[in-house]
Amino acid sequence: MAKIKNRVGDHYGHWIVVAQDIEKTNETGKVYWDCECDCGCGTHKSIRTDALYQVKVGGCNNMVSSKPKTCAKCKKIFYPKKQAKTRQYCYDCVPEANYSSTLIRSKIKDWALEYKGNKCSCCGYDKCKEALEFHHINPKEKDFIISDRHISFTWDEAKKELDKCIVVCSNCHREIHAEIRKIEESNL
Repeated sequence: MAKIKNRVGDHYGHWIVVAQDIEKTNETGKVYWDCECDCGCGTHKSIRTDALYQVKVGGCNNMVSSKPKTCAKCKKIFYPKKQAKTRQYCYDCVPEANYSSTLIRSKIKDWALEYKGNKCSCCGYDKCKEALEFHHINPKEKDFIISDRHISFTWDEAKKELDKCIVVCSNCHREIHAEIRKIEESNL
């Protein structure tokens, strides 16, 4: 049998050869290499020697895109994973494990409350974020309702809309709409 060139440490696309796959080589009669994806996720794959040269990009499902994106919240440059083409937020702002529209909406509400002060502008209530709401100071300037679940928007779009609002607790909000409570200039 011909001497086999040691390929350990060589890069082929996104795969790094870590060892010869002796078991598969003995089983098939062809030389196979145990390769690990270079994204750091720990994914291994056994690749035949002649196939190593055909690997152009490859990699696991965790591979990042070669196109950078700018996070819609913090403006940091990040590389979304290949299967996350529509992702708008970096992995620091919205962790990958829970990335869903429900989580995004919850995160945007957290960011919005933080942006607007985390408490009712009228009475100072700040115990439960679910009881805090956004009231448009001038309803004629309203482009969309922040809490509408049937629309999607970026953080920048949300900030523009939030600039037209004040944070109020649900009680004060009802009183404002019932015209029992007036919005003081000092609350704006």
